[in-house]
Amino acid sequence: MNLKDLKLHLPDEQAIKNSLVSTNTAKLKQELDQLPYGNMHQALDQAIEKLALINRTQIATNLRFELLGCFLPSFQMFFDHLINPENHRQASTFDKARNKLSELCREMSFGYKLTLLTFPEKNRFKTRKLAERVYYAMAFSSITLFIEFQKHQTKTAYFWGDIHQLYAYARSKKLLRHPQEFEGLDILANSIEGLYLQTSITAISDPYQLPSNQIMHIWNYLSQHSHHAIITALEPNTAPDSGFVIKLKGDEKPQSYRWFEQATDMLALDLDPLNEILSGHLQKIQSNPDSSVAGLGKTPPEIRSSLLSHLTESWLQTSQRNEERVQTNKTVELTYGVRDVHCLVSQSADTVIQIREQISDLLEGQITDESTTGAHVSLPAAAKRELGPGQLVLIYENQMGMVNAPKLALVRWSTTDQSGQRINLGIKYIPGHIYPVSVKANDKVTVDAYPRNGLLLQSVSDQAQEWQIVTTPGLYQENRKLGLLFENQPDEQPARAARLIANSKDIQQFSIEILTLSNEQVANSSIEAQEI
Repeated sequence: MNLKDLKLHLPDEQAIKNSLVSTNTAKLKQELDQLPYGNMHQALDQAIEKLALINRTQIATNLRFELLGCFLPSFQMFFDHLINPENHRQASTFDKARNKLSELCREMSFGYKLTLLTFPEKNRFKTRKLAERVYYAMAFSSITLFIEFQKHQTKTAYFWGDIHQLYAYARSKKLLRHPQEFEGLDILANSIEGLYLQTSITAISDPYQLPSNQIMHIWNYLSQHSHHAIITALEPNTAPDSGFVIKLKGDEKPQSYRWFEQATDMLALDLDPLNEILSGHLQKIQSNPDSSVAGLGKTPPEIRSSLLSHLTESWLQTSQRNEERVQTNKTVELTYGVRDVHCLVSQSADTVIQIREQISDLLEGQITDESTTGAHVSLPAAAKRELGPGQLVLIYENQMGMVNAPKLALVRWSTTDQSGQRINLGIKYIPGHIYPVSVKANDKVTVDAYPRNGLLLQSVSDQAQEWQIVTTPGLYQENRKLGLLFENQPDEQPARAARLIANSKDIQQFSIEILTLSNEQVANSSIEAQEI
């Protein structure tokens, strides 16, 4: 494969000679140093303007590479500041900052693709410089995709096509494992192969199911460990039993092999070796959440285990997924919060009119795409503060005044459109039959001895029945004795808390063991013995 075979996306405007562009690297560094960094948005606009002009000017390839290098320190400052939601007072300014940062990434990628396509390929003594150009061109395309992951965008224009081509070229020239270092930015794998794997594995790890700030932790972890995954050629007329497939001539992320027709340009992505490493890390931090694990240094100890569990579970679910999200425009009604959801499913609220009178806020929206496990919902922005990640929602279709097929779900991500008038939610369905209950602690802690609203979920997995509770935060403690109170039933059902599943500022979700009276007595005796 040669450079002339690459069909990479470049700026729309054709490069011309431009005397207004300074090609003096010292002068450019000075100009970039003097940008108004006290106002990051203004400084970013000026940097983009300078870079866009350079990309549309005819410049020798080596000089262009040097000029692009002048932007790297500025890029690091922009990235560190603008990608952090804590530096933005409003969600709309955060989205605007990420859009601008994406624009800078695209221009950086344009520039490095230009330096690659004009590189004198026949000089076999310049392999290191060739690998460097491929790496930087891929790096800025990958960072652009990472920002799209953070914005929970599922559709991306041409980025995968360029990344696949760059990888295929590096593979053909044996450049994949040349060590690389992104100056000033330590969140990228240090080789072309590692970077390609980091981007691909993040994409198939269901990032839309995570809050934006947690996607960065996944990205950092994979920057250190993605190289353990293996990419191999997929033989014609064969298909793996599970796992993922890469179509190098396509413009899609790696997906389950079930979704690709057989072709000669396909590769198999094997995550089993990486999964073994991950399992070891998971066992280590479950024993000690503060354990040192490369790539998790900035990850809060309380979410390390859940993040790694999310990775391995998402790889399994995605590789075995038999259906993709279906585009739709279904009108639904939604309520949120434990209290209002409890009211909505309560038998004491028999009619839609009674429900509307009792709950505080009932929203109408549209499901734009949906699968059996989750959906993308568009809603008016009236309750955007309350509908953040970790909130409990109940969604149902209102057909002819009848509440139909309610679905319980957790909000995984939330974004506001540019107008500020609507919000987009990514939700993950919680399977199981829903029963409204009151739940309280049956131990010596008096503050939790008063009944609180809760939802009892009954599901069947591998022929085994599982019970879960969703309620307000603060009740869960492992092995804690609980009492469940059902509507119109005077007797209390004893239970015991088991495994914590989800924990946020709005809800706690955990599995429980339903106890018979004799089992409770046994549990009491065991706990009393431990206390003695």
